[in-house]
Amino acid sequence: MSKIETGYLPGPHGALHIALFLPAAVRCPSSWVVHVPAFAEEMNKSRAMVARQARALADHGVAVVVPDLTGTGDSAANLEDVSWQGWVDDIVHVVRWAQGQGAESIVLWGHRMGCLLALDVAQMLGQSLGHLLFWQPVHSGKQHMTQFLRVRMAAALASGGSETVSSLQENLLQEQSLEVAGYTLGAGLYQDIANRTLSLLTPPPGTGVSILEVASEAGKPVMPVTQKLLEQWAHQGISCQAQVVEGDPFWMTQELGFAPCLIEQTSALVMSKLGAAETTGLPTTPPIASSKGGAKRLAGASSQEETGVVFPCGECQLAGVVHGAREESSVGVLIVVGGPQYRVGSHRQFVHLARHLAARGVPAMRFDYRGMGDSAGDLSGFEHIGTDISSAIDAFQSECPAVTDIVLWGLCDAATASMFYAPGDPRVTGVILANPWVYSPQGAARAYLKHYYLQRLFQPEFWNKVFSGKYSPSSSLRSAREMISRAFGGQLPVAERDKDSLDITAATETKGLADPESNLVARFAESLCAFEGSVLILLSSNDLTAAEFVDASSSNRELRKGLQRGNVVQTQLQNMDHTFSRGVWRAEVEALSCELAQRLKKKC
Repeated sequence: MSKIETGYLPGPHGALHIALFLPAAVRCPSSWVVHVPAFAEEMNKSRAMVARQARALADHGVAVVVPDLTGTGDSAANLEDVSWQGWVDDIVHVVRWAQGQGAESIVLWGHRMGCLLALDVAQMLGQSLGHLLFWQPVHSGKQHMTQFLRVRMAAALASGGSETVSSLQENLLQEQSLEVAGYTLGAGLYQDIANRTLSLLTPPPGTGVSILEVASEAGKPVMPVTQKLLEQWAHQGISCQAQVVEGDPFWMTQELGFAPCLIEQTSALVMSKLGAAETTGLPTTPPIASSKGGAKRLAGASSQEETGVVFPCGECQLAGVVHGAREESSVGVLIVVGGPQYRVGSHRQFVHLARHLAARGVPAMRFDYRGMGDSAGDLSGFEHIGTDISSAIDAFQSECPAVTDIVLWGLCDAATASMFYAPGDPRVTGVILANPWVYSPQGAARAYLKHYYLQRLFQPEFWNKVFSGKYSPSSSLRSAREMISRAFGGQLPVAERDKDSLDITAATETKGLADPESNLVARFAESLCAFEGSVLILLSSNDLTAAEFVDASSSNRELRKGLQRGNVVQTQLQNMDHTFSRGVWRAEVEALSCELAQRLKKKC
């Protein structure tokens, strides 16, 4: 068995949030692994897999440190304020701290772009590292940044605009920053990343390297670029190996992806390099801070008054962060997180939201429910997290005793889960529901026909395709036929579907492990009608999930009846996408959310 501690280290550039996975039976482990995370949404989507791996290693007697770099995750600052060297400083600082906690043997474990960072760190630390372990490494920082900029290009195309990588690079260098998918990227960090290539970096003498790649099926060879790197390092006298394991590309999948074989092979590799000293002596250095629960290695709160919390839910430990615990407010906001992410949210939207609320006197808490993010347990789906929400409210009120009234805040499937939960708990006096998920195959197809195909006719990019000869009428007709069939309850045989319709099906049928027999619209309507507290529903105009909700409210009498009640307010958010991925959009959502919480405070 393992346990988790969360908290903050005073880092070289601000408070660093740390998730520390420890062997339950070893008081002072001497074998440690320090994780170096992936970049942006890849880090967000990977957190559940990273935590599973950390827990598996802790079960073998190894301590695992999962830090959030400055400007990312739960740590201090914003992405536009950081530098590559600052991130190197962060990881070096974490390694030195681990050594002060009794670490004698250390593996540096990089994932994706974190592999480039880990090699820079290794060159600074030299032979004090035992081994380097890489998950699906990014070989070219320039290529990785190009792919990142293409996310913005895709968003621009969807709204009828046009941008190129070259124009975005020019804009970034001129303005010194650029907003991409909700992240504000500084020109200095961009250039530092783009200038790094794995083949131009060499591990320290005596430090071995293991590379694990993930493929849809076992037995595939490693990528050619990886094989070339192995040959180069072997020629330089570096001990290196690589292999491919079966699994999902979890750092980029639409929903939570998993790779159990990767966890097994990683655990075997780490144990072969480190072993796990089952020591039982006292720590060689005193712990950094103490708490009511006994000695802890991490300080509970950061300088921003953000407190890492671990609390029970049944037999599982759940992880969260409380903001503004010292505020004497009767109202607090509990942010319920869903989708393929953890408690920070896409482009750190939930971190920003919680900090905005706390700065205005409203305590807030974010947490991972079972099977998500850093929390233990099996993933059961958003329809079955009532116990998790209840346990989180207990922990929230324990940290903030003045809070008597809870506002639940959720996006997408977490919004629907919050609505399901709210009527049964008198502590909940308000809910804020952003783009609620009320999926059905027919409803999704109708929304796609109405809001995608119709809008395409008015987009210049569509007509550019037509006149340039790049438009495929037969493919589009097959896709439309598939959507029409699904909209009326039918479905074409798989052999007759084109790639676009298959992609649409995958994107709309796998959300949140929903019970296929569940009528989400009916359950949502029933819960809405039963809840007496304040309800704020935020609907993005450029989002198919919101469009399906609007269509459902037009066709379902009970939902329409619930939305017409005096305690319910619907707000249309013009031009916004599903996760409010621009700073101005996020700010508007934060202001609306804070306004409801402040209004409830005045009532109390």
